[in-house]
Amino acid sequence: MNILILEPNYSNFEQDLAGYLAKEKKDKIYSFIFNLGLYAYLWKTQPIFVNKKLKYQIYDEQDKEFVLNTKTLFSEQIKKREKRNFTEQEIIYQAKYVAFAKHFLKQHAIDFVVMHNDLRWQHALTIQVCQLPNIRYLVTEFGVFRPSTITVDFKGVNAYSSLPKTANFYQHYEMPNEILTDYSTSFFKQLWVYGKFGGFLSLNLIGQLFKLNVLLQNKQYSFLNYTKLFFSQTFTKTMGESTKTPKKYLFVPLQVNTDTQILVHSPFTDIQSFITFVENTYLKLPQTIQAEYRLVFKVHPMELSVQHYQFHPNSLVLNSDTHALIQDAALVITINSTVGFEALALHKKVLVLGEAFYKIPQICICSQPNTLAEDIINGLQTNNEPSSEIIDRFIAYLKYEYQINGNVYNYDICTLAAIKAKMFAD
Repeated sequence: MNILILEPNYSNFEQDLAGYLAKEKKDKIYSFIFNLGLYAYLWKTQPIFVNKKLKYQIYDEQDKEFVLNTKTLFSEQIKKREKRNFTEQEIIYQAKYVAFAKHFLKQHAIDFVVMHNDLRWQHALTIQVCQLPNIRYLVTEFGVFRPSTITVDFKGVNAYSSLPKTANFYQHYEMPNEILTDYSTSFFKQLWVYGKFGGFLSLNLIGQLFKLNVLLQNKQYSFLNYTKLFFSQTFTKTMGESTKTPKKYLFVPLQVNTDTQILVHSPFTDIQSFITFVENTYLKLPQTIQAEYRLVFKVHPMELSVQHYQFHPNSLVLNSDTHALIQDAALVITINSTVGFEALALHKKVLVLGEAFYKIPQICICSQPNTLAEDIINGLQTNNEPSSEIIDRFIAYLKYEYQINGNVYNYDICTLAAIKAKMFAD
């Protein structure tokens, strides 16, 4: 089995998985290096430096159509944040990649493609390329039962996942009596993860200097931002205008501003526009509701030091324990967050505005911007309770059927074997 790895997570997980799947001596494991830093996690593979390969790559109009018709993190960043269309140079660069990927997959008889996240521009385009000769691919993501599961899907993740989207499916699922193995990462292993990421940042700078990185990067890496983030997560205990939780409130957990769930799977351009929209909607609610329920936000831990959002004076911004904020909330409002899923597990009413994998009637309140006010009012009614039985069966299906037991930073042979078994079962 010849395997190609695209951009991995910041760990050796994808590399080790490919090594486990490719057991024969004749099997080849290649990796496309889009950023030199990622070679720190792919050093056992045969690297292909994509930027060099694209310099003289020939492409055609069909390749350009691939680019224009594929929604990616990069395309939505340009459309929503920069409010412009692709430049001709950006189209051509990606078209060259499409042509190169088509040729490479065929020339090297690639049987399987592995990637982390399905919406980085090169990943989304490669998925489209794989559809033509029907080459199988696998997408990984962080698991929803952290730190003990990994998401592995042969179609996509989040809103693009292969999960059944009807409550009826889960209503008939028989829940097993099992316990997940704990894959918590030790302190020393976490230090190793941080150290290796420092090596990634260093190699990234070298890659930029010697033009080894591709010209279109999905993310900008800054030593300063990551240093600020490390200290804020380590030493920041509280944040916001108040640390006292009101008796009754609507909880709005915020996500990372650059998250694919915001750019691709939501109607919002960024987190600030989401905050403003929710606040404006809240201020239009009946005065009786505003008097009884406060609006409480929590900034994502990854953004405590790098993003400074503007809030209405009547809103509360807390950095209290997330579990406690969920537990006491009358309603949780989210685009598509892990916190929203955690709230479901606690049988809380969750109102979803984005395209979440758990946006299923009878499991959550499936909302959209033009119905948000109405959905909040209906959600606060005591006779509008979620179906606890269906939610429990949905969560059990995710835990024991869909997710893989393991952690991208801490996994073993059982994790890899489970993925292989799932791969051939599908």
